[in-house]
Amino acid sequence: HLWLKDRGDVTCVNLTTESFVASIEEIFRTFGVEGKVTDLFVDGQNVVWLLTKRGLFNVESKRYYELKRGRNLQDLEVYQDKYLMLFYDNGLLSVVDLKTGNSLREEFAYDKQLQKRYGNTSVLYVDSTMVYQIRNGSSEGILMRFEIGKWQWETLMQTPYKLNNMAFDGDSLLYVPCSYGYWTYNCLTGKKEHTEMLQMNSGEKLLTDINAIAFDKQGGMWAGTEKRGLLYATS
Repeated sequence: HLWLKDRGDVTCVNLTTESFVASIEEIFRTFGVEGKVTDLFVDGQNVVWLLTKRGLFNVESKRYYELKRGRNLQDLEVYQDKYLMLFYDNGLLSVVDLKTGNSLREEFAYDKQLQKRYGNTSVLYVDSTMVYQIRNGSSEGILMRFEIGKWQWETLMQTPYKLNNMAFDGDSLLYVPCSYGYWTYNCLTGKKEHTEMLQMNSGEKLLTDINAIAFDKQGGMWAGTEKRGLLYATS
């Protein structure tokens, strides 16, 4: 299945038949979930997790996990088949034992003054023992890094506009598309560079948002924008 989430709506494509699923609720029933599903997540192993009133449901293990009451779960990831990492809207990371469901530890990404500032959306990227996370507020963005084992958060970048996504080029260069072009962050040196204006083949300089960046096997970079379509650059 290919799951599509957009502004509170979830749709599903059956990749075998290449068609939209008429009833998502029927798919949920085949997973064995009980009650209404209010959100959906997919971890790095392509396991589907469903949010219900009873708790967070793992469609493979058929197990429910208890969540923090009164908080909005924005993201999750499983690490080494041992830890379930739950990321909430207030910057809280809750680490849960995947087998027992017991809480192991909790870490806040920042203090209370910033919790409302970056509480709207979340984007995750997990690389080895590092978790990279983008959080956005109504108009501001922050890029953070969390090292598993040391259990420490580190702020890499803060902007007065939104950061949209992440993509690695090689092992150490992180691309961060944003409201104005894109940023690069070198994970080894900490060097940051902002490319706000894009140089077109015609010589024209383009100021545009970039929602996502991807790299093909030939080394080309694809940049998806909201109003300028899909852009391509060779290395």
